Amino acid sequence: MRILNSNNKNFYNELDKVLDRRKVVDKTTLKTVEKIIDDVRKNKDKALIKYEKRFNANSRIIPSKKDISKAIKSINPKIKKAIDETCRRVKDWHLHQKPKDIFYKDKFNNGVEEIDLIRSGLDDMMREAYQKVRAVMIESKIPDLRTAAYKAAIDKIAISYETIGL
Repeated sequence: MRILNSNNKNFYNELDKVLDRRKVVDKTTLKTVEKIIDDVRKNKDKALIKYEKRFNANSRIIPSKKDISKAIKSINPKIKKAIDETCRRVKDWHLHQKPKDIFYKDKFNNGVEEIDLIRSGLDDMMREAYQKVRAVMIESKIPDLRTAAYKAAIDKIAISYETIGL
């Protein structure tokens, strides 16, 4: 993983290089992704498990608590500290955004409760996710949403791997 320092005078040039690399789609990688999608389309979950084992060396899809704890302990302490600090800061920021009294009444005396706001946000996220998967389905001429969702996920993984140089 490449870490950029925003205090460097070439920061924006370096950032532009990283972002530009994300835009380029390697044809070899694209062919590999298409083969994987075809395999997943044909063999469903069996193929997904096969690729999980191949790319992530996992024999199980859901790790045990012991495996998770072991993986956390194996993380470079500096990276773990950065992740923990980021999580703390995001949580703190969101806690400060949350109103103390989330109940609202309009002029018709209709109240909006917290669960309504949560459902509304979830609805937006689900709608956006569906639109992305539907776009992949149409662009790639994939006949079903499930396979399109796999392709969208694999595309994201491929871009992430390219970004970190794998």
